[in-house]
Amino acid sequence: MLGVLYACMGLIFLPFFALAGLAGTFAQHTQQGQDALGLPGALMAGIMFGFIPVIYGVMGFVFGIIMAAIYNLNRGLDRWD
Repeated sequence: MLGVLYACMGLIFLPFFALAGLAGTFAQHTQQGQDALGLPGALMAGIMFGFIPVIYGVMGFVFGIIMAAIYNLNRGLDRWD
C-alpha cells in the first residue's frame, strides 16, 4: 500500500521535476548536445521522467518494509519490559 501511495506522490511531483529539468536544459548550452551514451538530451529526460513514479513506488515499498520491521521489532521488545 505504501508503494502505491509513493508512486502516486511521484505522479504529483512529476510536473515540478519536469519544469526543473526543462529549466536546466535551457540554462545549459554546451557544444556537446549529447550525453556519454549518445542519446539526445530530450530522450534522456523523457526516460528519466517516466521512471520517477516507478522509482518513488519501489523506494516507498522498500522503506515501508524496513519501517514495518523496525516497528515490529520495537513492539516485540516492549513485551519483555
